[in-house]
Amino acid sequence: MALFSHHRVIEEESNSSFKSLFEQYAPRIYSFGFSYLKSVEDTEELVQDVFFRLWRQQQHLDESQNIKAYIFKIAVNLIYDQLRKRKLDKLVSELNSMGYSDEDDTTWNTLRCNELQDQIDALIMQLPEQRRLIFTMSRIEGMSYDEIANKLGLSVRTVENQIYRALSFLKKHIDSKYMLYLIFYYFS
Repeated sequence: MALFSHHRVIEEESNSSFKSLFEQYAPRIYSFGFSYLKSVEDTEELVQDVFFRLWRQQQHLDESQNIKAYIFKIAVNLIYDQLRKRKLDKLVSELNSMGYSDEDDTTWNTLRCNELQDQIDALIMQLPEQRRLIFTMSRIEGMSYDEIANKLGLSVRTVENQIYRALSFLKKHIDSKYMLYLIFYYFS
């Protein structure tokens, strides 16, 4: 019986500290997420997903770890996934508007787009962190170089340089059969 009550005390402490983390970081994650997603619904879902993932991983967390950095890392990854999904949805929509009918093999087209997006995503993830962030803000979120520079406290020249380097890396490593897509969506 004592073991059971000890387990309950540990569980209550765990729930209490998780609630404290939620109260402390949920508003920050919401504000951070909304600045990228620009959608109340998507941002609310982001906050839920961040804390759901944190809850699932709570037993594996190292107390010496910077929990704020860990929470925001989860948020950044989820935001990136959401923006990538939007970009892919836009591509599929554009392909459909270019004359593909329901009779065409849209499943094949979607699979090709997914394959391409996966390759691009893998390459983007290889970029240094700041370059990846700047590239994502510019090419996926559609922010101007001035907006990025202001948001990150960098010079416009630094932003331009980072975009140029990211595009050069992608151009060098992308499968040649996708080069037209890369030029159309990322170089324009």
